[in-house]
Amino acid sequence: MVNGLVLRRMQVGQTSPEGVRLIAATREQAEVEVDGKRCTLRRGEGVAASVNLQADQQGHFFTTIRINGVPTQALVDTGASDVAINSAEAKRMRINYTQGRRIIINTANGECPAWQVTLASVQLGDIELHNVQGSVTDGGPEKLKQTLLGMTFLNQLDMQRSGSVMTLKKR
Repeated sequence: MVNGLVLRRMQVGQTSPEGVRLIAATREQAEVEVDGKRCTLRRGEGVAASVNLQADQQGHFFTTIRINGVPTQALVDTGASDVAINSAEAKRMRINYTQGRRIIINTANGECPAWQVTLASVQLGDIELHNVQGSVTDGGPEKLKQTLLGMTFLNQLDMQRSGSVMTLKKR
């Protein structure tokens, strides 16, 4: 089963249209190569990238992400529509945000001018997504204190929470 959608019958050495290469197989396990990484899977296991995050004392999930390869601290925020960063962070990341579409976003502190942009990549651990919609707010940390990892990224993942641990898994 590839990507949870397509059942493929493959021979050793064959690569599926989705880019999964079968290296070796027995009745109980298979060695595959995905995105240049080899792994051995037992029957029923998958290779989807996943990340476990630990909540802080207030129940928030902070983590380091990479936007276009540049690390930044982010808050996992299911209430944020986009991956949102302030203009100071965007400049640090060399994002030419003023070429984006001018928009007004609604925040907890009211309306705020921003630019809608497409982020070439957003990475959290082994999970990397490309061409993710983002927004860049006018101003620095005084306008948006923390980078927000919003729903344009999170909607492409499966999220589960067990106590103070959130597991994010690429679909």
